[in-house]
Order: sequence, then structure tokens, then C-alpha cells
Amino acid sequence: MKSSSSSRQSKHKSSQQKLGNPWLRRCLLFVGAIAALYFLWMAVISIFVEKVPAACIDHPEVSSDGKFYEINPSIVVIEPWRGQHHSYALFAVPQRYSDKFDGEGALVKINGSDSIIYATVANPHLYRAIAVPKDHVIFVSYLWTHEVIWQILQGKYDHLQYVCNWTAYFKTS
Repeated sequence: MKSSSSSRQSKHKSSQQKLGNPWLRRCLLFVGAIAALYFLWMAVISIFVEKVPAACIDHPEVSSDGKFYEINPSIVVIEPWRGQHHSYALFAVPQRYSDKFDGEGALVKINGSDSIIYATVANPHLYRAIAVPKDHVIFVSYLWTHEVIWQILQGKYDHLQYVCNWTAYFKTS
């Protein structure tokens, strides 16, 4: 008799040890559910909320010191829940400035973010959503997914989607 009750107790203890602390499991489940609901809400908002683009202040063709051409993007896509490479901005840059592009000459700054990212020439077949004027080249600038999530958690989702907050700087000389 003693052996069967002790074997039941040892089985019960081993199953509890495998599952861990029930309080910790509940907390992790709760936090996971909140995070899933938050990202689901962001996905729904991005699909169903009509976005009315506001006009940006026009940058002068070349900066006052004559070293950079500044431009805002034509399109900004912020969808980190779709995975890597789904948070980016597309810039239509005049050919005369993109010809001077040396691989490190195009910086992108986002207002409200400490990240400075680079722009690269985009494959025009991948980005058909943007109308490319004649004699222009499309550049793309990707923002790290973890940076996007951090900005969203700070309540800056709309800030990231606003095209006027993204500025690309191309060397002119």
C-alpha cells in the first residue's frame, strides 16, 4: 500500500516540477495575451483606418550649406507584425542626386527617433505602389523591427507613419 501512494505522490510532484510555478505561468499568459491583442489592434487599425496624408513643408532643393539634397518619402509602411522588412519608407529621388550615391551617401533621419538609417536603391519591380516621375530613382530605407516595436510601445505609431517625420539626406558633392 505504501508503495502505490508514494508513487502517486512522486508522479504528482514531478508533473508540478515540469510545469513550473502556476502563478508565473498565469502572469506570462496574461502578458502574452495583452501583447497579442495590442498587435492585433494595430493591424486592424492599419487596415481599416483611412489615412489622409498631410502636405509636408517643402525642403529647398539643396540645403543652405549646399552639401545635401533633402527629401521626404512618398510612402511610409509600418507593419512590423508582418515580419522583417515591413517597416520602410520609399523616396523618389531625382537622377542627378542618385548618380552621386556612393552606397553611404544617403542617410535617413526620423524625427523623434535616435536611429539614423541608410537608404539604398530599391528594386522598382518590388515597389509598384509608388508613381515614379521620369528621371527619378526609388530609394528604400528600412527601419529595424525592434526599433519600430519600441516606438509603437511608446505610443508613436502615428508618428512613424507620418511622411513628414522621415527625411533623407543625399550628398550633392
